[in-house]
Amino acid sequence: MKTIGNIHHLKLTTVTPVSIGGDQGSLLSPYSDYVVSTNGASLHYIHPDKLEQAVAEKELLDEYVTYIQTGFDNNRSKFDLRQFITGRMKMNLETITRFSVANHGILHEQRIEVKPIVKSAGRAFLPGSSVKGAMRTAMLYDWLVKSKEGEQAMKQYFSNLRHWEKMEDEIQELKNQRGDYSARERMKDLKRKITSIERELFNEDKLFGTLRDDAGQDSRRIRISDSGFASAWEAHCLRRIRLLPMRAQAQPGSDIPILMEALPVGQQFRLDMMIEPPLSHPPLAYLESKETSAILKNLNNFTLDSLAYESYELGEANNRDNEEDIERLKDFYDILQARAESGEVFLRLGFGKTIYDNSLALALYNGGEEQESLEAFKRLRKLVWEKRLFEDDIYPMTRTITSDGMPLGWVKVSAV
Repeated sequence: MKTIGNIHHLKLTTVTPVSIGGDQGSLLSPYSDYVVSTNGASLHYIHPDKLEQAVAEKELLDEYVTYIQTGFDNNRSKFDLRQFITGRMKMNLETITRFSVANHGILHEQRIEVKPIVKSAGRAFLPGSSVKGAMRTAMLYDWLVKSKEGEQAMKQYFSNLRHWEKMEDEIQELKNQRGDYSARERMKDLKRKITSIERELFNEDKLFGTLRDDAGQDSRRIRISDSGFASAWEAHCLRRIRLLPMRAQAQPGSDIPILMEALPVGQQFRLDMMIEPPLSHPPLAYLESKETSAILKNLNNFTLDSLAYESYELGEANNRDNEEDIERLKDFYDILQARAESGEVFLRLGFGKTIYDNSLALALYNGGEEQESLEAFKRLRKLVWEKRLFEDDIYPMTRTITSDGMPLGWVKVSAV
C-alpha cells in the first residue's frame, strides 16, 4: 500500500454479518412490507404501489386496512400477508415482489418488524462516520496504553475509580442517617459527583478532552469517505444469549427475537481516510506522518487486546443453557485471534458491539501495572454491576448472535 500525500486507501471486508442501523422510520412491517418465502430461504420485499393497486382493484381495501390496524395494535395478530396475497387476492407472489434477499432464521409466523440498515437511494453501504468512530477508539486506546501521555491519563483514570469507590462507601454509611437533613444533602452531592465520574470514564472526549483544537478543527481534519455500494444484503433473526446464569429476573422483552438487515460475510468495500494537517491532539498527531502500514499496526494493538478480552469473558462463561453457543463463539474468536496475531486488523461496527468494542473501558484491563489494572477493572465492574446501570452495555452479560451462532459486526481492515 502506498500513501498518496495524506490519503490512505483502505479495504474493509466483512468477516461476520454487519448491521449499521438506518432510518428507524423505515422499519419493515410483516403486514405490508415483507413476506418469508415458502421454503424460508428468502425474504420477499413487497412492492407497495403494486400491493395498493391490487388491493384496490379487487375491492379489498377496507378488509386489508382492518387487518393492518389489527396487526399494529396486536403483535399476535393472525393476519398472514402471504396468504392474503396468494389466497384472498389469488395473485402470484412474484408479480408483487420488488426484490428478495437471503433469509437467515426469520420465521413466517414471527410477524415482527425488520430493522433496516443504512442505505442511500435504496442501496446499502458502509458509512464513513461509523468506520471513523471505530478507528478513533482504536487509535485513542493505543495512545492510552502505549504512550507516556496516555500513562498519565490512566493514572487519573485509576484515581477517579478509587474516589468513586470511597464515595459509594460513604453513601452506604449515610443511609443510616436518612432522617438527618445534612446527610441527605451530602448523599445528593456524592451522587452528583459519581455521575460526573461515570461520564468521564466512558466518554472519550471527557477522558482525553475534545479531539478538536481551539479552532475546532482536529476532528474535521480526519475524514473517512463512505464506501461504495454493497452488491447485496440479507436478513437475520438475532437472539441474545447469557454468558452467566440469571442473577435476577430478565428484563421485559429480553427474549424477543431481533430481526435486522445486515451486510453478508465476504463483502468488500473501499474507503479513503484523508488527513489534513496540522493535528494538535497527541493521540492523533502521529497520523500526519505515518504510512498506512504503521497506522494499521496501531489499530492492530486494539484488535489484539479486544479479542483477548472477549476470549477471556467467554472462558469465564458458565451458563449451561447456552453452552453450545458459547463454545461456538470461543472457536470463532480463537481463529480470529490467531489471524490478528499474524498481523491482520479487525474492528467492530454497528449492532452487536459491547462496551469494550465501543469505548475505552478496555484500557482499565490493559493500561497500567498488571495487578493495578486488574483490580481497577474488577472495581469498575463491581461498582457498575451492583448499581445495575446499563446492564447489557456497561457489563455485557449477554451476547447477540445470528441464528447460526455468529457474532455481528466484525470487519477486516487492510491497505489497498
